[in-house]
Amino acid sequence: NLSKTFPVSVNLLLEEWFIIRRLNWSGRFDYIKKIFSLERKIRRAKEGKPPLKVLYITYLGLLEPIPQSQVIPYLRRISDTVDIEVLSFEKKEIIRSSPEKFAKLQKTLKDSGIKWHILKYHKRPLFFSSVYDMLAGFIATFYLVIFGRINIIHARSNVPIAVAFL
Repeated sequence: NLSKTFPVSVNLLLEEWFIIRRLNWSGRFDYIKKIFSLERKIRRAKEGKPPLKVLYITYLGLLEPIPQSQVIPYLRRISDTVDIEVLSFEKKEIIRSSPEKFAKLQKTLKDSGIKWHILKYHKRPLFFSSVYDMLAGFIATFYLVIFGRINIIHARSNVPIAVAFL
């Protein structure tokens, strides 16, 4: 009986692992990826460690083309292995112009287990807007690191790097 050997969280992971192993998905990459990610989570749980939590900070909004093609697929791929939270600076114009795209992205990230934290991107006044965004980003990052127990911060571009170093 597994319940006498490991804590409850490990038992749940082991049960999920055994269920996936019983399914006849041989030869499929998704099956192998799921097994390896569960094995990593089981190993960390057996060692008494919580799952790794990553904060991904980007100054580009996730609704923009580059994050749509590069960032989101990458985050969805690794979300099986680590817990991911994203902090992005979104432009009001983009959210207002395509609310259905915004809602679809929220659902996609939520279904992948990714938490999305949104800050408003400021364009004007030129220099002070970036300083203000850095300050707001620092406060949000500080809060997420302390209360969200973030282990790793990944910053993409100059403003997020400055936020992460503060």
